[in-house]
Amino acid sequence: MKFAQIVKTLAFLSAASLVACSTKGGPAVPASKSVATGTAVTQTIVGLGDSLTAGEQSDGLLGQTGVALPDSTTVFSPIAAIGMIPPTQENGWFSLFYSDAKSMTWDEQATGSTSALPLIVGIADQGGLGTQILPANTAYTGGVPFYTIPGDSSCDTLNTDAYTYSNDASTTIRVNPTSTTYDLGIPSLTLHEAIAMYQPTSPQCSELYNPPTSTAEAEIDALQSLVGGESEYFYPVMEKYSPPGSEVTPLQAAVALHPTLTTVWLGANDMLKYIFSGGTAPGLDTTEALVKADMTTIINTLKSAGSNVIVADLPDVIEAPQFQEVGIPPDGIAQCEIQTWLPCLIYEVAGATYGCNYSNSGTSPCSTVWADAEGETELLESDYSFLDPSGSQNAFLTETGLISLLEGATLTASENGTDYVTASFATQVQAVNTAINDGIEAAATATGAAYVPVDQIFGGIYSGSGTYFDEAASVDPGVCCTLAFGGGLVTFDGLHPSDTGYALIANAFVSAANAKFGTSLTAISPSSAWSGAGGIYAPYPDPYAPH
Repeated sequence: MKFAQIVKTLAFLSAASLVACSTKGGPAVPASKSVATGTAVTQTIVGLGDSLTAGEQSDGLLGQTGVALPDSTTVFSPIAAIGMIPPTQENGWFSLFYSDAKSMTWDEQATGSTSALPLIVGIADQGGLGTQILPANTAYTGGVPFYTIPGDSSCDTLNTDAYTYSNDASTTIRVNPTSTTYDLGIPSLTLHEAIAMYQPTSPQCSELYNPPTSTAEAEIDALQSLVGGESEYFYPVMEKYSPPGSEVTPLQAAVALHPTLTTVWLGANDMLKYIFSGGTAPGLDTTEALVKADMTTIINTLKSAGSNVIVADLPDVIEAPQFQEVGIPPDGIAQCEIQTWLPCLIYEVAGATYGCNYSNSGTSPCSTVWADAEGETELLESDYSFLDPSGSQNAFLTETGLISLLEGATLTASENGTDYVTASFATQVQAVNTAINDGIEAAATATGAAYVPVDQIFGGIYSGSGTYFDEAASVDPGVCCTLAFGGGLVTFDGLHPSDTGYALIANAFVSAANAKFGTSLTAISPSSAWSGAGGIYAPYPDPYAPH
């Protein structure tokens, strides 16, 4: 049974997914207003986006501070030294950008009465929404140096309640349920959903059929999983603006806030859902024409409401540490310090017992550990011929696939996109990535929106040379920061930036605003986020970056 047939034949899913994302919920274009200029540009700043704008880190979203850590025997420094599960939202790029423009402090963004963020509450020993991944005691995990918070579940009480609308201060998912918030970042939101989504598309947190007993039930669960993320976060972010029956979309909520400057960063979930579904997910913007059309609608709707607009493109997603390239680095082990390759991670895990690092990799027994890591990678390629290495294009393991192998599981030919990305599919992925970026840039050019070239920034860092790489590597020369797994720019989910990485992005938005709109925002310092300098930055060192 195909996805479309399932949705058409099951009323409870069709009502949730098709109605919530129909054109009925699309934005009405407001009467045209003059776009703000001069100092008025930063009067009202709104962020429209997904998990990146929300400030997600390490697969979780948390705004409340002081949430107790799990048992210290399972989680170790540097996070244990903070004395709490790290809040994520206050360290996001939008929070930094907003604080910079409004002269706010990190503490003010972490306080419900003053924050511009929809701060998510926490549960002791479990964190906020999602299943936050922390550095872990390898004795507890069986060798994996990171793991989800012990005992946490993506369907614990907090995560389950997030699917239900509540504006009651005693039951809300938010620290500040009644205050006006300006960060409309909804994790897992796609580009078109920002225009059309006005209610959760998935009816519940757990799988509808667990376990499924038929192919149809399995495909229904697969469909639900594709819309589960934005469903879980929709009400926690939008509860003030879109109570049930209101049919208010994220774009309409942004317009209702009367912004003078709106940041729009979308498209990452069109890319990720394309990857993790093996290219089969329906309803995504994966062509230049679709992306340009939807992004143009968003920009022009905001401009008609009187807002200046900044948009950003996407990094090359397959270069994120979520994906480990299956092959031998052409430049040898030195390449492990700037990019994420499978033998590098095997070396780190296997070499931990011997105190191996990249600086002593040429000495015994570490040289043997590296040779074994190369051998295991080559064996993996020969054992799993469906990974399909061809020419210069390698396959990739996902973080899920890596953990499965470390735990003794095997890969299957049906897991393309979830446990691994074949070489041929990787080529398709990068073509879609390029198409999305071309559509975003074309929309920005056609509408006169400011444009942040995130792809150039992170591509430069990934290359290991040039201005962008030098900027990242200068945070702490020889120690931090790169796009390798654990290199300091990305958290343990392999996708969302660290405090330092978010500061790098925030500074790019500052530069774009100053150049396009004549604002005089202060430069944001990745080094200050890395060191925990206070002010607009966290009052503790970046827990996801080496020091």
